[in-house]
Amino acid sequence: MPALGSSRVYIIDISSERNPKLFKIIEPEILKSNGVSHPHTTHCLPNGQVMLSTLGDAQGKAKGSFITFDSYTFEHTVLSL
Repeated sequence: MPALGSSRVYIIDISSERNPKLFKIIEPEILKSNGVSHPHTTHCLPNGQVMLSTLGDAQGKAKGSFITFDSYTFEHTVLSL
């Protein structure tokens, strides 16, 4: 769940639909260290990665880009198409 204002990304485990749990928080520093901020939309890629579109660069200026994460650990990965 991207949070535009805080530049955090909340990963929610819904394996138990009636008991969702917070799995991980991706802090803004991870995004900024990769040159992006203001997360917007998540996309599942066919290679198993999760791609996150963003609305800003590391300084918060309007420049859309993407960052990818492993779909199991949600650690930052290099985009591989």
